[in-house]
Amino acid sequence: MRFFLRVLVMALGIFCLLPNTAIAKCAVSEKELEQPSEPKNCHVYRSWMPSDRSESGVLLCVHGFGLTGDAYTTLAKKLASKGFTVYAVKVRGFGGDSDARGCTAVDPAGTVVDMAEVIEQVKQEHPSAPIFLLGESMGGATALQSAERYKEQIAGLILSAPAARRFKGNREAAKVFLHSLAGPNRNYDEGSNLIRQASSQDSALAKTWESDKRNRKLFSPLDLARFQLFMNKNEPAAANLSGVPVLMIQGVEDSLVEPMSTWNLFLKIGSSDKTLLAIPYGHLVLEYERLLSKKDVELIAGAISSWISARSATTGN
Repeated sequence: MRFFLRVLVMALGIFCLLPNTAIAKCAVSEKELEQPSEPKNCHVYRSWMPSDRSESGVLLCVHGFGLTGDAYTTLAKKLASKGFTVYAVKVRGFGGDSDARGCTAVDPAGTVVDMAEVIEQVKQEHPSAPIFLLGESMGGATALQSAERYKEQIAGLILSAPAARRFKGNREAAKVFLHSLAGPNRNYDEGSNLIRQASSQDSALAKTWESDKRNRKLFSPLDLARFQLFMNKNEPAAANLSGVPVLMIQGVEDSLVEPMSTWNLFLKIGSSDKTLLAIPYGHLVLEYERLLSKKDVELIAGAISSWISARSATTGN
């Protein structure tokens, strides 16, 4: 069984390296930093601005697998109230508009490429503000690999549960293999299984996640292989983060990502300025924060705000 699984992963990996003509070019958002007449790619923006338009710092937030940037709404509003500008970045292949626009292929690696344009546009709009990348789960991996590529242009990195190793990972790999026998591009409902595992101890989270029609639940074996290949690039990227301040957060009650794998990833970070914050929560700590108590939201936002402020002062911004 392992042999056949390895063959499948290798085969799907080759497909992932080929040009993907199914990835259409699109850009739709509630507020875009720029509105070109011919959109160039599949990244989009939603923004939360501080009322006084201060320049305390800018956060670019990348959402997790299956979600959209709307999952950051509660945290973003709280950070905006503390003087930060927050932008949610869409990962290629996710969002309620993806099917209509043709951006259906899961492509976090393409989103890393998109981040160059995102960062450049933010620098033009906020020339004096330090830029921080923030991401959770797959979004954490996307932020991590973006930080490694554009580390000269950012002031820091905030990650939550970004590690690749998951509970029941071998069983899920076997499931992908079985579904691939019906065709590597044939979609099936992997999202519901993800929701059940990630929110096994939180019925409110499961209900919210499941009922949000903007979230995506149908994926192909090729999508999932591309996702895993991307996640496997975390450790090399972490080793190259010299000079980038990193705050890593991990819920010790996480039932999806193995907390120890986050610790191991933390040890591999090449920056001397790195902090690991272990907290008594499950998988989603930064997204869907409206399900937490107001006190917990304030504590998490306060910790992030304090950490950012200290790094902003260090960089002289």
